[in-house]
Amino acid sequence: MEQISGEINASWSYFSLYFFASASKSDDDGVILTKDSARCFADAQFDELLLLS
Repeated sequence: MEQISGEINASWSYFSLYFFASASKSDDDGVILTKDSARCFADAQFDELLLLS
């Protein structure tokens, strides 16, 4: 269980970096991350970790 929580924390760290990097980019890059897509991304990451456990 500890390994899973560690992986989730790592996943959230990656997600946070991805989110803030995307949010700080200008929209002409075509990178627009809404709360909904952020939630989908997080859910997908979490589901993947559950499958691995």
